[in-house]
Amino acid sequence: MYKNCLFSIVSLIVLVHCTKDANAQLRQLEGQEVKHTIHALLSPAVASHGNKQYFAEFNVLLSYLKPKGICVPGYFSGTRIGIESNLNMDNLILAPKLGYEMNAGVLCFRGNVISYFDNNTVDLRILPEVGITAFGVLSIMYGYSIPMLNQRSESIRRSRFTLSANIPLFQ
Repeated sequence: MYKNCLFSIVSLIVLVHCTKDANAQLRQLEGQEVKHTIHALLSPAVASHGNKQYFAEFNVLLSYLKPKGICVPGYFSGTRIGIESNLNMDNLILAPKLGYEMNAGVLCFRGNVISYFDNNTVDLRILPEVGITAFGVLSIMYGYSIPMLNQRSESIRRSRFTLSANIPLFQ
């Protein structure tokens, strides 16, 4: 348990550090014309909780692309909003989620707040994730969810792996 909590803390520290580095580089470029571009991305995903439970995700990501030379090529970050479900009509679980994602070349980080609705149970969790990515297009991530309430869904494990894609919608 301590290893997983340590993993969550380290993930959040790395996320904050990357954000501070990128912002410091942007401040150094003040006075120069620096343009950020905003993109809307469709971000479908499949998540496995390791107990033969698979979840389909549908997310929309509003990303802010940084200019070349900021942090690393392929760096972008943005807010995510979406829903995931196990698509099992016998025991349907729906989970709206809100998060923030950062992609920096081959590394990616996410922080999510997710609420699983399983029958009469509401299972609210914080879900930090870290993984590898092909410049933000395709990502494989490991996440460890931290329950925030006493109620827990028996179908949801703390550890999970997610395979996701980011598909541009419009600029």
